[in-house]
Amino acid sequence: MTDNDATWICCQLGAREHYAIPRALSSQGKLKLLITDLWIDHNHPLNFLPPSYFSSLRERYHADLSSVQVKAFNQAQIAWEIFHRYDQKYGKTTEWELITARNLWWQNQVIKILKSSQIQEQNITLFAYSYSALKILEYAKERGWKTILGQIDPGIVEAQIIDQEIAKNHQLSPSTSTTPNDQYWSDWQQECAIADRIIVNSNWSKKALQEVGVDHDKITTIPLAYQSSNIAREFTRTYPNNFSLQRPLKILFLGQ
Repeated sequence: MTDNDATWICCQLGAREHYAIPRALSSQGKLKLLITDLWIDHNHPLNFLPPSYFSSLRERYHADLSSVQVKAFNQAQIAWEIFHRYDQKYGKTTEWELITARNLWWQNQVIKILKSSQIQEQNITLFAYSYSALKILEYAKERGWKTILGQIDPGIVEAQIIDQEIAKNHQLSPSTSTTPNDQYWSDWQQECAIADRIIVNSNWSKKALQEVGVDHDKITTIPLAYQSSNIAREFTRTYPNNFSLQRPLKILFLGQ
């Protein structure tokens, strides 16, 4: 996808895929810097509390990246979330306004870190996830870096399908809007245009992006990574000849 000699910078809002992309790059010795919003390493005071306290925050770490340079802004991020969720709770902002504001604030914080890092190398590849990458990609392109966009879903095509289904089946309508505003999609389309390469997780996502004019030559399909535990690898599942009340068929749905 890019020059094999390039070093990478990963910009990741959240802990998507348990940091699969930066972990893979780190294992190859190619990760120069990980920038994320929250990073709770082993020495953080939260880790000295009982395990049940702030468990979601304490998951913002991965031992595979313990030797990597990681820059985050924990205190600023937590303060931002408290302030803006207060506004949302009392109806001052909607869920999508909160998401859009967070994505923009995150990008500005990342650019501050990149500027302060004073990176002089030219052979840099920058990776960032969709919907929170436009300003970051623009900053990288100005410096002649290669840019990779990680597309997290099928984009506006999927949103349109959801809207169509809700129109046909009103009982599916959620209590709050599921539709981002026009600026959200406009920024995303600019992200797709700026990125040198776009990583999608399925051929369905690739097709969806092509339907809205994204150049198919820049799209690469890489399925989501899954790393099983030792317990899972040693487990053998058995099935009955017929399911019954005593042994029913069990289905797990994973999604939002």
